[in-house]
Amino acid sequence: MKPTIEQTILVHQRVGKALSMLEARMADLGITEFLDELHDVRDDYDRMADSLSQGQRDPSGGKLYASLLKRTYRLYNNVRLSSIIRKYPVLTYCRKAAEKTVGAGDVASVKASLEGFVQDLAMQTLFSGDSQEAAIAGIYAKHQRYMDALFGHILVSWQWTSKMRMEYAELLASPTVDQNDGMLIVSGVTLSLMQVFDVNKWMLLHDVYVYNPSQQLRQRALVGMVLTVPDMRSEKLFGEVEDAITGMMENADRRKELLETQIQLCYSASARTDSNEIQRDILPTLSKESRLDITKNGIVEKDDATIDDILNSEERDQSIKEIEDKMSRIMDMQKKGSDVYFGGFSKMKRFGFFSQISNWFMPFTVNHPDISGASMLGKYPGIKGMLMNGPFCDSDKYSFFLSLSAVVEKLPPNILEMLASNDGPVTAMPEMSNVDRGSAMYVRRMYLQDLYRFFELYPNRIFANPFEAKAGGAFRGFFFANIFFRGMKGDETAQLSRFLFKRKRPDLVAYMLGECRDAAALSLDEQKLLAHSYLRLGDIEKARVIFSSILEKGGEDAAAIKGMADSLFLLRRYAEAAKQYARLTVMDGRNISHQLHLGLALVNGGDVKEGMATLYKLYYEHDSDLNVMRAMAWGYLADCKPKEADSLYEKLLALAGEDRILPTDLLNSGYVKWIVGNVKEAKERMGRYLAAFPAGEAPSLETEMANDRDILSRNGIEDYVVAIMLDGLDGQK
Repeated sequence: MKPTIEQTILVHQRVGKALSMLEARMADLGITEFLDELHDVRDDYDRMADSLSQGQRDPSGGKLYASLLKRTYRLYNNVRLSSIIRKYPVLTYCRKAAEKTVGAGDVASVKASLEGFVQDLAMQTLFSGDSQEAAIAGIYAKHQRYMDALFGHILVSWQWTSKMRMEYAELLASPTVDQNDGMLIVSGVTLSLMQVFDVNKWMLLHDVYVYNPSQQLRQRALVGMVLTVPDMRSEKLFGEVEDAITGMMENADRRKELLETQIQLCYSASARTDSNEIQRDILPTLSKESRLDITKNGIVEKDDATIDDILNSEERDQSIKEIEDKMSRIMDMQKKGSDVYFGGFSKMKRFGFFSQISNWFMPFTVNHPDISGASMLGKYPGIKGMLMNGPFCDSDKYSFFLSLSAVVEKLPPNILEMLASNDGPVTAMPEMSNVDRGSAMYVRRMYLQDLYRFFELYPNRIFANPFEAKAGGAFRGFFFANIFFRGMKGDETAQLSRFLFKRKRPDLVAYMLGECRDAAALSLDEQKLLAHSYLRLGDIEKARVIFSSILEKGGEDAAAIKGMADSLFLLRRYAEAAKQYARLTVMDGRNISHQLHLGLALVNGGDVKEGMATLYKLYYEHDSDLNVMRAMAWGYLADCKPKEADSLYEKLLALAGEDRILPTDLLNSGYVKWIVGNVKEAKERMGRYLAAFPAGEAPSLETEMANDRDILSRNGIEDYVVAIMLDGLDGQK
């Protein structure tokens, strides 16, 4: 497979070949605006090549070639952007609108326009009356058109120079520029980087994060930085990026913010999953109970109790408790960082307002000319309280306002009474007043929700979604696995791994620690988390190797011994597993699980007598424990006592009921029925075993029987009998 132009530049670092490929690409696409730049780079490259062919070697030749490589990459990115703009009409529109409104877009003229807006507003404070309101509305409308165009200009702008980077950094730090404008500019830069990487735009985000005094701007810049880091390290091309990230990783406070940001990105990436959980498990319970009323004093229960409620007070109390539990679950999810509002607000993005890309990232303001909100908020201050104090991202605030403005006059009187109150909605939703809205965590969370809604719901899918899973399973915004972050100095990677493991994402732990980091550099905690992740993922041999290494270094580590024992058991190395489980029983003799696994390992390993002695003792002490019953029944089977096994499996299935029966209970009890001669019931159990798995995910019965061949053979089931049984089961399908 031939390398792409980008690979030729970044991987092979072949300037001459890349220029030839670029020239051909530009001719194919009819792109002429960068021909002069192409010829300049080609001329400089040819001079260097001619000098070398004549035996002349410049002492600074390495630096000159690195410069040519950067210029070639810059040219490639401009050509690529040009082709993208031509491909998508919305980007073509952005360029045309920007040329009409912003012009060349030099930073000095941009700064003058932004400062002029602030000055014009200040001048209007000298006046009063209707003329002042009309003038202010006109100023906001004109400025919004300019900001839409500026956002589009940045979105489709060619590669920046270092001078532009410094000028924009100065502009964003200026106290005479409105913060909302700065926030929109940062988002425009981020979106531009997601289309085509530009080292100077990326470094602008770094400069804003490190040096800008505004928390709002800093956190937007941080999110933009981590979502647009290149996925390939090259000193010749991305040396500034590498130095910047290395500097961040050496600072404990910034490492902490990087960790927090990655965790928040993980929560954001699971917004649809969380929304589905709320829709499936929580909302049905809340909708069952329609006896809650909203008043200006909060959410209260309606006073319409029936005689059934009075006579069945315990049932009613249980129903109320269930509602409280579900509400607590939602609040707990929100406190941890889950995006609990996505499901509801995702259906409210069809307004024409959201056809403009910049509006998805515009900080909420009642002065936005496309919502005309001042009059409604003056009449219903409760709405303003919800918008200003509610834990909603800016995109959802616009959705809420637009939706409510269409129906507000049709709402019931009690709702209107609440909205006319200054504190009614806040009282009804007490979590609104318990949030530090100025904290870095909160600012980032709200911005990430804005980003998530844009990438998930904007109809023109022209941007790579950072919340979407890549081919390997990790989502694009999983930047801790990026090559630039592999030198993380502190314990942050281990902390993230613990978080992911608790969130039941061992795949991400394995990807980050197993594939994206040097095994020799892993801490002991990271090795444990990686080994347990492999165990969860079914990559047993990899887990065993790491557990073995940990035990060689760490001695009596109970968790590692347990992991080692489980790995050996799953690999069917039962005698070795039994030795490890025996160590665990010495360390903790009261642990039923250790004793149970020891007994099973001994039985499966051929030491049936000693294994059954362990299992008999357990069963005597815990005769109603389902896991002990399972082990004991399997032990009877290994000891060639199928009648005793059959009796115990029947007891187990009756005691477990449908809710607690495991698929293996059905398979193993099917074996027993088969061995005692009840073939019809054996087939029924095995059919139920296969049906217990989702469609297409059932294990192969042939493989299962091959794995259990020793036990079956010991109980008189010969190979030809197995073959006939499998054929019979196939005939039932």
